[in-house]
Amino acid sequence: WSSDVCSSDLTEAAFDRPDIELRLGEAGAIAFPRPSGRLPEEVRFEKIVVRNGRLRIVGQAPLELAGLDLEAEATSILGPFRGAGSVVAAGARIGFRFTTGAVEPERMRLKLVTDAADGVPRADLDGVVVFTSAGDAHRVAFEGAASFSGPELSGWRLSGPLKADVAGLSVDPLEAKIGGDEAALSLGGSGAIDFGARPQARFTLAARQFDVDRLLGLQNASASALLDRKSTRSELQSRGLISYA
Repeated sequence: WSSDVCSSDLTEAAFDRPDIELRLGEAGAIAFPRPSGRLPEEVRFEKIVVRNGRLRIVGQAPLELAGLDLEAEATSILGPFRGAGSVVAAGARIGFRFTTGAVEPERMRLKLVTDAADGVPRADLDGVVVFTSAGDAHRVAFEGAASFSGPELSGWRLSGPLKADVAGLSVDPLEAKIGGDEAALSLGGSGAIDFGARPQARFTLAARQFDVDRLLGLQNASASALLDRKSTRSELQSRGLISYA
């Protein structure tokens, strides 16, 4: 693009097998590539297509996303953006959908939904991507509401305000429910995960609601009758769900 171009409509911008590598600097900052000239903000993309792309983040918390397929559109080079696609992560192909606001100074609104896959829960994020200057680089973080849920039959859900960056994530307060909308087990507390070569997770949870019958899927047995059974008492004790003096 020439710097004297004021506006332009592009039918399609297609990228086949793009390979993008981002290196983490001090404190997890990323030096994004910069264009050599001024790009016209009024450029409108009817369609942005990525086929079989790869994104690698190199540093203390390395990450690789492969097989990236994406179709998106943008009203300008700075957004808003919206699109959908899929990517291979954690050994599973995961579908996703997203919408954003326009890129503002140091922030951009984001709504992202990722589908549940083999061993990977569904995720719903609604918040802000924050860009903090660090010299010639930027630290990138997310702040907003998040929920994670397993397959429909498993009936579990985690939700709360999420703060995340390349170093880790935290949810405080954290609400956990098992057993669908009328949860058999409801817990509250906080959780955090530190990324890196040896990721570590820390969760502190306390039960708010505990329905033994619903939790174990019993329809015709009362909780008192259940606890009278020696085998059931042993099972619950081994799971750390109850204790006896």
